[in-house]
Amino acid sequence: MSMRMLYRPFFVRKAICLSKGCAAFPVSCSYLGDGINIQVKSWTYKCSSFSVQRMDNGPSSSLVDYVSKCKRNLQTLLKMSKIERKDVEASGIWVVCGNEAHDLDSQVCALVTSRLLSSQQQQKGSGSDSSGLVLPVMNVSRQEADLRKDNILALKIAGISNEDLIYMDEVPMEEWIKAGCLNIALCDHNELSPRQAKFETFVKIIIDHHRDTGYYPQADRTIRFPTGSCASLVAEAVFKSSPELLKDNAIALLLRCAILIDTQNFTDEHKTTEFDVEMFGLLPPLAALKLHGKVEMDVDLDDKKLHNALKSAQKDTDGLSTVDIIRKDLKYAADTNRNYLFAVSSVKSTVEELGLYEQNKKGKFLLQLIELMDAE
Repeated sequence: MSMRMLYRPFFVRKAICLSKGCAAFPVSCSYLGDGINIQVKSWTYKCSSFSVQRMDNGPSSSLVDYVSKCKRNLQTLLKMSKIERKDVEASGIWVVCGNEAHDLDSQVCALVTSRLLSSQQQQKGSGSDSSGLVLPVMNVSRQEADLRKDNILALKIAGISNEDLIYMDEVPMEEWIKAGCLNIALCDHNELSPRQAKFETFVKIIIDHHRDTGYYPQADRTIRFPTGSCASLVAEAVFKSSPELLKDNAIALLLRCAILIDTQNFTDEHKTTEFDVEMFGLLPPLAALKLHGKVEMDVDLDDKKLHNALKSAQKDTDGLSTVDIIRKDLKYAADTNRNYLFAVSSVKSTVEELGLYEQNKKGKFLLQLIELMDAE
């Protein structure tokens, strides 16, 4: 009878063992170019096809490369067996996320802060496996990705594919809580949605420009209120810790886009602060940056034209239903005892402009709204 029939190979972390019923045998392994030799007592079994899931812990050459690598690492992690995941979980898993409205500022801050944190982890661990896995996670479902057209445009000109982004409905947060490996970094908000209250004790970092609620005292917090854009705070953090990252084309472009849209190209006197202007000045000039994709802008692009293009995309509701428009800026609140959940959305349109006075559209809207409530 062959070894293949007698023995069943299985992986235990980085070792390979063989079992026959409950009996255990001394095993030695030697790696070959085309497979692996497994020595059991006096027998040798050559395994030419085996699979070990490996994380990519190497340094990233750019934000574009980093975002793509994060998606691949998540996919690898989800394919791992429980035993294989132990090493990754032991080092900790970081989820870096913006707020649930998923505006451009939140998206940009989650991506860049994650890149910064990953760079810091690499430095601490000297590029070894001791560095924790850091993932930028968009704090909405993938189904909602297309609602923010300014986000899509910013990603496009930065050369980042939306397919490479990770969305909240794609990560097993509950499993990571049970494994005791979850760490959360909040960007552009310092209070979790009531729907995410179970994550409160796992918040370890906060970077935000809203008024400080004082929640999560265990977190390392960087909160500056008032500030026009959270991206200004992220730019400062990058400048202080890893200034070379500001030379990254995608990082510089995305931070620029977020600050421009939040301050209305520095024309909104109620939002714009001297700090925003100062941090914007740290970024490379637009002329030195490369814009990707087919973007409908003038060749001689300047900050004003870039802002106008983003603003136009932000207001574009073509192809969106009324419920989509509501979901676009949907946020949640709860009563003091957290018995009731309230959904709040800001829509800069009148009921008449949305066409809801028409009876047939009103009925369709109500049905879609009920579906949305049931889904939530």
